[in-house]
Amino acid sequence: MNPKLKWLFALALTGYLLINFLLIPSKGTGDVENWTGIISYVRLNPDKNLFPSCLNHQCGVFYPVTYPPGHFLVVYLAARLFPANVTPLSTFKLTVALFYLLGFAALYFYNRSQSKIKFSSLKLALLYFSLPSFIINTQGLGYTDIFYVPFLILFLMLIRNERYFWSGLCFGVTLLIKWQPIILLPLTLVFITFGKGKIINWRKTSLFIGGLFLMQLPILLLNKNYLFTTWNYLINGAIGNTILSAALNLQWLVSFYFQNILEIRAGSLPGFLIFSPDDPFRYLLDLAKISYLIIYLLIVVFFIGKRSRRGIDFPFYLHTLFAVYFSYFMLSAGVHENHLIMAVVLALLLFIQHRTNKNKILLFFTDQVCFWNMFIFYGLTGIPLFAQPYDNPRLYLAAAIIIFPLYLLVIFNYFLGQKPEDYYQEIRIFRS
Repeated sequence: MNPKLKWLFALALTGYLLINFLLIPSKGTGDVENWTGIISYVRLNPDKNLFPSCLNHQCGVFYPVTYPPGHFLVVYLAARLFPANVTPLSTFKLTVALFYLLGFAALYFYNRSQSKIKFSSLKLALLYFSLPSFIINTQGLGYTDIFYVPFLILFLMLIRNERYFWSGLCFGVTLLIKWQPIILLPLTLVFITFGKGKIINWRKTSLFIGGLFLMQLPILLLNKNYLFTTWNYLINGAIGNTILSAALNLQWLVSFYFQNILEIRAGSLPGFLIFSPDDPFRYLLDLAKISYLIIYLLIVVFFIGKRSRRGIDFPFYLHTLFAVYFSYFMLSAGVHENHLIMAVVLALLLFIQHRTNKNKILLFFTDQVCFWNMFIFYGLTGIPLFAQPYDNPRLYLAAAIIIFPLYLLVIFNYFLGQKPEDYYQEIRIFRS
């Protein structure tokens, strides 16, 4: 690398790290108060008052059932390991920053373990720490999506390296922390089982599933009702979710159309985002979920249909995971503004795996959509741009109208725009 360019990259990296550092004290969204409350609760109570009740979402303080029990364990360990004189807010935000660094460590190993052209460490760090969506999601707003990111990256690295048992272990950790990664599971099982030409790999699938379930045993020892309660909350969260949309997606456009064009009022919030069980428009929730399931099925059928004698290439599997998850964000109900961060991770890994112009644009586009979804709702540090999040529906409508057609372009590119050689065209400027 040119020495002057190297110094320029190092200076830019220092600037982005400084931005991250300066944002750590920010209070973030209202969710941060939940986690700091739990940190205070843990510090005031012995373990016998915490287990297994907190793993059953019965802590005596607010703990949403939309988070698996492993999420509590992360917060619990932070409360126990940080000194008591460190405030709950600082404890939580430093924990988020730690997982942010662990995410880069996992990305570093992902990059170094691939056989083809690798990023230099400096360029990889600049790429990771400069992503606006990561900065605002972690240090800015204090979301906890970053807790599963290191394990998601390791899971995909091990899948690529055909270490199926260990990949199952890492994927099991992601499922203990957040529900959203389970969306990737059906396609992953298809890839492992049918991804190698005409050979059906039941043994490799068994290894992956074995690792996945083995990771659940520690929680099962702490809470004998773990499997039942987890299944119950997962089903209630997926099927019984009463939120139509809390993100700039198709369902937000549907909300705006019903309320402002047809002048039909439904639900309990402006934009009728939350439905009661007896609401006559509750069918919109099911319609959104069914629409997404149809798209998911079409993507899986297309994915299997692309199988050749050599099997399915790992980059195509990554691209398909991205299409599946991005479709979830844009089409399904119950989506929140921060959920798109997983699509950014997938786009980042795809670009590192094969540095094509299309993958570079895909990463930039996904990162920007994710950033603006969070920024429009909560600003950079948790202070909304408006007194009330829904005070200016036209602004959100404009953003959704821009974002949704771009999603259609992404899906078009997946089904019709990609050719096999697209996965192997390198961008020279990024060569190490």
